[in-house]
Amino acid sequence: MPTMTNNPLPLRDAHREYTRRRILDAAIDLLKQCEFDDFQVGEVAARAGIAERTVYRYFATRAELIDAVWAHIGGEITSPCLDTPQALAADPLTAFPEFDAREPLIRAIIDTRQGKALRLAVYTQRAEMIRRAVRIAHPDLAEPDFTGLCAVVDLLHSSVGWSVMKDYWKIDGTVAGRAASKALAELLHIEAPL
Repeated sequence: MPTMTNNPLPLRDAHREYTRRRILDAAIDLLKQCEFDDFQVGEVAARAGIAERTVYRYFATRAELIDAVWAHIGGEITSPCLDTPQALAADPLTAFPEFDAREPLIRAIIDTRQGKALRLAVYTQRAEMIRRAVRIAHPDLAEPDFTGLCAVVDLLHSSVGWSVMKDYWKIDGTVAGRAASKALAELLHIEAPL
């Protein structure tokens, strides 16, 4: 009888991993559509098509589930390569409208302790990319002005910048993305992306 080498997990473990993933996907889907404070385990279970007690078999508390969601999101976050002035200035054109489409999740990432921890976990890589792009545009800019400019570029290019434009200026992600893109192009001395 041939052995199965394509399935590294025994069936029981594969089913457990499938159920865990299904719970996390349902939780992320819920976070995309509701405010963080309205996040309920029962709703996650309903979206996953399982009993609420099954969720609690995998995650003993709501807080444990939320922590697992953030870890799961963190594992899936891929930062586009933004280490050139052109890439950095062009990114808000697509990122900001996506923030609109995923607003509850983006706000949870901005406003919660877990979201802040998630952002900080990937921040070193983001800061290095921004520094490279700004250094290309301003090769002779000395400190502390260089770091100050990097901080302004970071703010314009962030979900926090998007939320300020949306909340205080009442503009949507498309308009906010164009505004951020044009401002970044000015700061980076390049032609504004279309």
